[in-house]
Amino acid sequence: LTSDGAHYPLSPAELADAQETFVREYGLSLIGGCCGTTPEHLRQVVERVRDLTPGTRDPRPEPGAASLYQTVPFRQDTAYMAIGERTNANGSKKFREAMLEARWDDCVEMARDQIREGAHMLDL
Repeated sequence: LTSDGAHYPLSPAELADAQETFVREYGLSLIGGCCGTTPEHLRQVVERVRDLTPGTRDPRPEPGAASLYQTVPFRQDTAYMAIGERTNANGSKKFREAMLEARWDDCVEMARDQIREGAHMLDL
């Protein structure tokens, strides 16, 4: 977003290249533009992908727990699933105090420590 309004950083040809790649290599069947794309951007995209057929997809959902940033499958390569419990306010006085004092960086660091130590999931 600039002082002149929405600005899309890719040229029409660059956007068309990217969208063609998404359809050919990843099987996308729905593509388009965003804030700042112009009619010329979309004209070139349509021209480039008009005759393409998305590849056949065979999605296989895998049960797991998800956060905003990652998914952890319930099925693990190891024989156990480690759940870090030091980020549970009922079980950790240190975490509870950091939370009550709004020391969010400390809370995040406690969570990261458990992941670094091998936890697959965290009990919050």
